[in-house]
Amino acid sequence: MSDTRFIAFYSYKGGVGRSLALANLAYLLAYEGRKVLILDLDLEAPGQHQTALFREAIVTDRQQVKGFLDLVLSYQEHHDQADKAKDPAETFSWNIQKYMRRSIIFDQRISAKTGNNAESNAIEDNTGIAGGSLWLMPAAGDFGEKYQNNLNQLNWEIFYSKYAGAAFFDALKWLLREQVFDDVLIDSRTGFSDIFYASIFILAETIVCVSSWNRQSIEGIAAAVRILQDPSNQEKYGEKRILLVGSPLPPLLEKEIKAREIKILDEWPEFKQWHLTLPYVPHLALEELILTMESESPKRSTSPYVQKILELYRLLEGQEVVSAVIPPDEVRINPFPAIRVEYWSESQVVNYFVDPGGKIRFALEDFMPTVVFGSRGTGKTMLARWFSFETQVYRLRKSAQQLGPDNISRIGLWFRLDINLLRVFNEDNKELRKIFDLLFGQFLDILILRKALGALDELGGLEAWCDPAKLFSVLTREMGEKHKELDYAAMEEIIEDKLASIRAYINNPDIRNRPYIVQGNILLKLLVEELLDHGCFKPRHYFAIFIDEYENFCSYQQRIVNTRLKQVKESDRVTYKLLARNDGIHTYETMAENQELEETYDLRIYKLDEGLEYKSFFKNISDIVTRHLENSYFFKRRGYTNPEELFDALSLEDEAFSISKRRSNKPLKDWLAKNYQYEDTKKLLLWMDNETNLLRQAVAVVLLNQGKTADDVVNEFKNDSSRARDWYHNYSMGTLYWLCSLYRNTKSYNGFNQIVGIAGNNTRVALDLCYIIIEKWLATEDGHKLPISTKIQDFAIHDQAETYFRQLEVKGQNADQVHRFVERLGRLLEIIHKSPRQSEPEINHFKIIGKLDDESKKFLKCCRAEAVLRWLPGNKAKKLADEHKDAWQLNPRYAPNFNISWRRKKCMDISVSEFKTMYSGSDAKWKTLVSKFEKKYRMLSRGKDALRLQKRLPI
Repeated sequence: MSDTRFIAFYSYKGGVGRSLALANLAYLLAYEGRKVLILDLDLEAPGQHQTALFREAIVTDRQQVKGFLDLVLSYQEHHDQADKAKDPAETFSWNIQKYMRRSIIFDQRISAKTGNNAESNAIEDNTGIAGGSLWLMPAAGDFGEKYQNNLNQLNWEIFYSKYAGAAFFDALKWLLREQVFDDVLIDSRTGFSDIFYASIFILAETIVCVSSWNRQSIEGIAAAVRILQDPSNQEKYGEKRILLVGSPLPPLLEKEIKAREIKILDEWPEFKQWHLTLPYVPHLALEELILTMESESPKRSTSPYVQKILELYRLLEGQEVVSAVIPPDEVRINPFPAIRVEYWSESQVVNYFVDPGGKIRFALEDFMPTVVFGSRGTGKTMLARWFSFETQVYRLRKSAQQLGPDNISRIGLWFRLDINLLRVFNEDNKELRKIFDLLFGQFLDILILRKALGALDELGGLEAWCDPAKLFSVLTREMGEKHKELDYAAMEEIIEDKLASIRAYINNPDIRNRPYIVQGNILLKLLVEELLDHGCFKPRHYFAIFIDEYENFCSYQQRIVNTRLKQVKESDRVTYKLLARNDGIHTYETMAENQELEETYDLRIYKLDEGLEYKSFFKNISDIVTRHLENSYFFKRRGYTNPEELFDALSLEDEAFSISKRRSNKPLKDWLAKNYQYEDTKKLLLWMDNETNLLRQAVAVVLLNQGKTADDVVNEFKNDSSRARDWYHNYSMGTLYWLCSLYRNTKSYNGFNQIVGIAGNNTRVALDLCYIIIEKWLATEDGHKLPISTKIQDFAIHDQAETYFRQLEVKGQNADQVHRFVERLGRLLEIIHKSPRQSEPEINHFKIIGKLDDESKKFLKCCRAEAVLRWLPGNKAKKLADEHKDAWQLNPRYAPNFNISWRRKKCMDISVSEFKTMYSGSDAKWKTLVSKFEKKYRMLSRGKDALRLQKRLPI
């Protein structure tokens, strides 16, 4: 028995070219040497018998050929007679060949080719055309009045219930396989009729869904796909291959088609893409032509329609499960990005962009030059892409607005120059330095010009903005080129030649002629002048040049750009937006002597992470994560778009209880017995025996260790006074870290609040953590249970934190030193967290006491650039005599590695020498430092004298 393929062609509405696409494919398959049957199940509007393949068909057995409807009626009649005769054992004589006819047209065509010794035209292999045949099981043998009467009498509900309709279709499928058909192409009924379900679910393994671009067709085809992907249907009938075909492609401008496709994405969010589109062919509206039959060889046909049928052929030959839609309910897809935003499409940028709040977005929309600082992953590139013209084009198309000057003001040009390209311009030779500086400025100017021309072309076309011929003439004359007539393609070639000549010279200055020098910044000025002269560049229009990763520019390169910023005038209609890592501007100097950029006067500076309050960052990340969850049908339809609800959180009290299940409060009592006299703690111990909240007990112990009396602590807690509530609120988190240490338990990190905290004001880290948690969740047996358990979160967060820590060994500047520093600093902070001496053992940042040498300053700058340390400018002084010093916090992303707090709560002082020991000291010096910290932070306070003693101890 053959391995017959059953392929259904379905469309929700008629008139989209479904039947003709099927017939053209059928001819192509048969031409390739396959035995092909067309099964016409479009009973309401049959048409396969009217195509050029079968209008003049002959009957192989010279008898009247019947059709599918005749077969169904004969089957019913047999069952009725068997019931009357009370002989259910009598089997139905299918005689399947009575209901099929063979295409004589196809046979004649093939005969003519093989008779002329035509060579094989196989598409994928060398099967040739010999042996191919084309058959049809029409809807009926006679399409007169009798056909409509018979169709009206057919009741599918009765057919399934009384006549075992499902068994009928199973038997039909088996018999067609027995006839050794290679392919059975089913022309399915439109809409959602009973025959739709039979042809789609029982007969077909592959469904080609054909749809036009209008809303009715899209709505219907989307509903059909959802039915196909319904879990209960997939479990019963198996998973179907789905191919989406847009047909016919209307003869409109490409921009109009793209705008409609964007609308389709809005109307049908699961839709990803058409697998192919069939072009509009006017002649097909007049006659049922088989275009694959019109050419001598379909494979060599130049017809766009035939080429698309060939593409469909190749798709069907593939073995993988194909679908161009995202199953909305049961396929659990991670909604968080696994790739960097640089690789996102414009639609992703628009779908997931969230205003960072504050003044940053307004500053980037304003003409004033702006610098935005932030460590890796804080959203600088997302901002640049949001303001780029590419995203602007997408947004205009999505909102069905016309591209052109009327709907545009700012034209954003986003640049990210490769660091290797920037370094090529480095040159120590003083004689060449000046020319290299000029060439770098010129290279940058030409890149900006190229992107500006491309932006204008995308935003309505150059003709909408200026006179292209005049513009090209002005530009080429300035670049030392003379051309009488230029088009856009020629202008592009000239620009590429100029860039290539500069690259060639800077790589080989000894053997190359110096490129033609153009006045700095003149090319864009000339462009703007032409735009203004044309009259379409209104007062609201301007170019905004976004330079991403500005920290990669060397100091001399930054001086060149800084000069441009210093010279910005609103009348020039060009401004700059620089995006750099923290401390990434190496110089604010310009090319003019003694002229530097001045903040507020020449530019505005904003920061995405340093100095940002936790509440502001939490809201921003919450909005971003919510946006991702809302774009996921799996989570949206289950009501989990709020991240605080998706990520289950273990309360402090529950975590304390969980770590004490086996030993209750015994370790706490043992600690008191070891460190205090019984008479000092007697009242506290009695209260602890009646207090069910272990964390409250532990907070009381911490308070006792601070020097408060047991009577005072117990009385306040017994009365649940406001003072006791304040104590508990302020000290419970820090106390939990000490409690975990006391019980030899790993601190748990879970809940969205912890995810945001560990991210440390870094958007990418927050999304990384969400992504890895979802991945771990999907891989477990609980991958269908929501909310996500705290156990899964804790495991994923520790795993990701370890990944961040390992990456320090191989990434960034001074990798070995940085990795050693984080390891040592983290261990010291871990020691401190194990001590109840502090009011809250949550020290995770420090001040350096003393004057830093150049080496230490350089290392601090490196740690800041690599986001290992977070700069905390000038902590608030508690006394007027206190110095206003900067502090440095270990990046919260490393906190889970050391079971320490991510919160910015407590600060410690370290000396310059201790700081140097942490990043470059020997193992012996390191061990000495550890001993000093252990002695310092494990001291117990038993009264005021002990507290004074502690304060006198050196660190």
